[in-house]
This record gives sequence, structure tokens and C-alpha cells, in this order.
Amino acid sequence: MATILSDTKSAPWLHEVFTPENLLLMDETVKEVFGVMLGIEIEAKGEIVSTSEAVRHEQTAIVGFAGGMSGICEISIGTAGSVAITGAMLGGVEVDAGSESVCDAVGELCNMLAGGWKNRIPLLGSTCSLSVPTVIEGVSYQVHRPANAKMNRRSYQFGENKLFLTLLYDPK
Repeated sequence: MATILSDTKSAPWLHEVFTPENLLLMDETVKEVFGVMLGIEIEAKGEIVSTSEAVRHEQTAIVGFAGGMSGICEISIGTAGSVAITGAMLGGVEVDAGSESVCDAVGELCNMLAGGWKNRIPLLGSTCSLSVPTVIEGVSYQVHRPANAKMNRRSYQFGENKLFLTLLYDPK
């Protein structure tokens, strides 16, 4: 059963967003985007329950949700993974880790994942808009989240690389 929204565009969620079904939809979205768009096989490792496990790498991208849901989709990936993704997006071209294309690719990947996930949930696709991606380089930063925000962190593996994905929404 998918999460249901009310009929109005700005109304809050009627049900929990992070149902097992909706989280499975994110795993499916990640596998589809990596497989179809990048030609890269990726494995879902599941939810990150320990707060001691690092959930950020050298490149982090954030895309906001607004309208039917207020929240974010955040991905974090290491340099080697970012370079591999960028090369795949550019048709196998070799990419330098410091290239501007790396930030563009990580931002676009986050955009594709956020958009793909929201479009798989009935009514959310038409009631929720996405922000442009924001990309952060480095690991020395803090993300401050509302105290009442609901959050789910997931981990994926492709080759030797890990991708961490955080979904967050404000239930009010």
C-alpha cells in the first residue's frame, strides 16, 4: 500500500511516509536510475540504524520537496564513486576528480532519485515540487534538521563504492 495524500496541494500527509512499501520504492528507484541511466549495478544494503556510521562522504547533494510534502532527499558519495558516476553519465569519458562535472553529476543524480521516488507514490508526483540540487564538497559540515522531522537513512553499494541516501520530511 502506498502513502496517500489528501486532495489539496498543500495539505499534510495523512499517513506515515516511511512505510516499508515506500522505502522499497526508493530502493527500486535507486536500482533503476543506476541500471538504466548509468549502466551501473547497485545493491541496496538497507536502512542505517546506527548513528555512529558515517553518512557523508566528499560530495553531498540535497534536493528539497515542497507542496504535498515538505522535506529533502540527500545523497552522499565518496570521490571515487562520484567520478565513476560522472564518467557513466558522460558516456564513459574519463573524468578528473576536481572537475566541475562531478558536482553537476552528483546534483543531477540526487535530482533523478528524488524525482523518481516521488513519482512512484500516488498523488505525490502531482502535488510535490522539487528544488534545484545543492551540492556540498567536503566532510566538515553540519546539517541542522527540525527536531520533529522524520528521517530514514539508507545505504547502497556499487563496486567498492557506497552511496548513502537520507530521506527527511516534516510531518506537520
